[in-house]
Amino acid sequence: MARVQSFIRVAHTAAADTKFRLSQSDMWFRDVNIECSTNDAYYGDLNDQDLTIYADDLISFQYVNLSEIYFKNKTAGSNTVIKAAGTLLLPHELIDLGLE
Repeated sequence: MARVQSFIRVAHTAAADTKFRLSQSDMWFRDVNIECSTNDAYYGDLNDQDLTIYADDLISFQYVNLSEIYFKNKTAGSNTVIKAAGTLLLPHELIDLGLE
């Protein structure tokens, strides 16, 4: 039986200057590209968003849980748009990696 990869795309527009994430539940990616479409943003973990992604910039990760990456507007009132697209890990890969 063929194992089909799941390609997924998610996006969020910041409606406030508070931190947000693109997924509220575990979403493990084999690889994911995250784009900042408009207005610079900070990103990081739950406790600290001190890394910068600039408008029209792209960052990439491998083997990452999207629900653990938080974003927030770099400039108050300048609502950023964050998009992510990538390939989800398959159930057997999650087990093999000890993630499930």
